[in-house]
Amino acid sequence: MVGLSLGDRFVEVIGTGGTQERFPLDWLWRDDSGPFCVGEFQSTMLSDLPALRSFWMTANARIGARTVLSEEDAIALAEYDPSWPAQFEDMADWLRGILPGGVDHIVHYGSTSVPGMPAKPVIDILVGAPSFEDARRCLIPALNRDCWEYWWYGDHMIFIKRERLNGPRAHHVHVAPPGHRLWEGLAFRDYLVAHPDTAREYAALKRELAQQYRNDREKYTYA
Repeated sequence: MVGLSLGDRFVEVIGTGGTQERFPLDWLWRDDSGPFCVGEFQSTMLSDLPALRSFWMTANARIGARTVLSEEDAIALAEYDPSWPAQFEDMADWLRGILPGGVDHIVHYGSTSVPGMPAKPVIDILVGAPSFEDARRCLIPALNRDCWEYWWYGDHMIFIKRERLNGPRAHHVHVAPPGHRLWEGLAFRDYLVAHPDTAREYAALKRELAQQYRNDREKYTYA
């Protein structure tokens, strides 16, 4: 795991062996009004950490590389839980209360949205953001809490809510503008709902892949 210490003009990288390196950073935006600094910065790193040479991230995010997932993040499917739609509605209502005006397209996404489908017990939520800039500035400070993690990509964000700090995942909140490829997942969801035979084949495939890639979420998802 890599530690970061942020300043006004520099980011200090602390490696697992205690080594320290300092690199210049450029704050894209920064909010110091709360108890913690929140914002986004960009930095180019010329170190022996190939995964960290050039990246964007949010302040207070967690980064790192592990060859084996923790037990909390390992692939473990659960049988369909009839409470999953209600769990989605509760989180969607809460999100509507903190999102800026005009962001009202919040949908249940992924396998937990398909009745009868086994799934990782994590509620996937997809949020449409007409103004991606406004959504970032609103959500990052609002979700700057111990049970939340967030990952910034060039064209979308993923917020991970855990039951507790470093505990099991409970929700994934994907934020993407209209037309983003993530929205294609809704057509896949609707097809599985309308075609039970295909849904059963997909469920069998999920169970097989969960055994094969228990400790690799990316390979599981890709397969």
